[in-house]
Amino acid sequence: MNIDIDGYLILVIGSKRALIRLRHVKEIIGMRDFTRVPGLPEYMLGVTNVRGQIVPVCDIARRLSLISNDNRKRSIVIVETSHGDLGLVVDELEGIKRELDLSKVKRVEVRDNDFFKGYYLEGKEELYMLDFMEQANENI
Repeated sequence: MNIDIDGYLILVIGSKRALIRLRHVKEIIGMRDFTRVPGLPEYMLGVTNVRGQIVPVCDIARRLSLISNDNRKRSIVIVETSHGDLGLVVDELEGIKRELDLSKVKRVEVRDNDFFKGYYLEGKEELYMLDFMEQANENI
């Protein structure tokens, strides 16, 4: 059994759950106003100011073609990407998974979406494995 002990943040997006590596999470902030920018894809909500830095904000539910439950626990998770920081609007933060059994990961080899690279199988449930810092030599 190959165990990854890096740690993952568990996000709730609509009726789905997702995982993102803790090392890519810079901070978590409450929902706030953002400025719309013309010409962006529909899932890009605009930009917001985080302590003097302009950060683009993405509705991750729309990006993954999921229906957001629009609850009042929504947060913005600021993640580090290969193109700079990105704010992800999520419906809820569920917790942290400290260890991950990599034998339960189903990789997605052909993908039309650069936001996830596989699924973690937890019982009968699949958790999206979100990825924003794709590197050829990096494990899930």
